[in-house]
Amino acid sequence: MKNCIIILFLMCTLVYRNTYASHNGQSSDKSTHHFIFSHGLGATAAKSKNYITRDIIPAHTSSFNYQDAYWRFEKFGYSKGLNLWDSCCGQDNDVKKLTEQIEAGDSDKIVIFGESRGAVVPLRLFYTNPDNPVLKKIKALVLDSPFDTMYNALKHRLGQLYLDSIIAPDTAEQWLPWILWDYKLNVPQPIAIIASLPKDIPILFICSETDRRVPHLSALSFYHKLHAQGHDKIHILPLSVGSHGWLMEGKARDIYRNVVHAFYKKYNIEHNSNYAQAGEETFLRTQPKIISVEIW
Repeated sequence: MKNCIIILFLMCTLVYRNTYASHNGQSSDKSTHHFIFSHGLGATAAKSKNYITRDIIPAHTSSFNYQDAYWRFEKFGYSKGLNLWDSCCGQDNDVKKLTEQIEAGDSDKIVIFGESRGAVVPLRLFYTNPDNPVLKKIKALVLDSPFDTMYNALKHRLGQLYLDSIIAPDTAEQWLPWILWDYKLNVPQPIAIIASLPKDIPILFICSETDRRVPHLSALSFYHKLHAQGHDKIHILPLSVGSHGWLMEGKARDIYRNVVHAFYKKYNIEHNSNYAQAGEETFLRTQPKIISVEIW
C-alpha cells in the first residue's frame, strides 16, 4: 500500500498545467500539409494553442483528446486531463486513437507534432499497424521530449523528487498498472520498436537537459539508435534549459521555434522563411554531431 501511494503521488506530479493564451495566431491560409497535435499525459487537446501562439504549428492544426483527458475546466481559463485511471501512457489505445485521427484527415501529407507521451505514440504507429496503408500519409514527425523506456522515465522522476532511496524504479513500474489501468507491462518499450519506422520519414527530436520529468538522454537514445540503423532524415535539438512540456515558452523559445521552421523548410513543409533562416545555423550545427544549445 505504501508503494502504491508513492506511485500515485509520482504520477500526479507528471500532470502539468495547460493555460490558454490570447493570440492572433498564425496565418489561417489552407496548408498543403495537415498538422495533427498529439498531447502529453496530463494535458488535453487545448495544449495545442500554446504551440500555435508561438508560431510553431499552424492555426488550423487538428487536435484531439486521448481517453485520459477526462476532467476539463475551460471556464477557468485552462484545461487539465486528470483521469490517469484510463491511461495506457502511449500504448495500444493511444495508438488506435491517433490512427483514427490520421484516417479522418483529408490530406495525404500529414505532419504529427507530439509532446511527451504524445511524442511516444507516433513511434508506435508503424510497430502496431505495419500494414496500414493510411500511415503512408505521414510525411514528418516532430517529437518533443519522448521517453525511451518507462523505467528510465520513472528513475529520472524519482531522483528529481528525492524518492529514489525509498522506491526503486523497477518496483515503481510494476505498480503502474494499479494506477494507469490500461498500462501493460508486457508491451515493448518505445526504444525497442523504433526499427519499424520507415527511413523516408523525417523526424526532429527536441529535448532539454533540465527536463525534470523525462531525461533528455531518452531523445538522444532514439537519435543514436535510428542513426545506427541507417536513418539519414533524423535530427535533434538538445537544449541546455527548459521545463518539460514548456520548452516552447521558456528561455529557449526562439531557438525552439526557429529550428522547427528550419526543419520544415528542409523537408518542403510550409514554414515561415524568416524563422527558418534564423534557425538554420543551429539546425545544421546540431546534426549529426550533437551539440547542446546553450542558453545564457
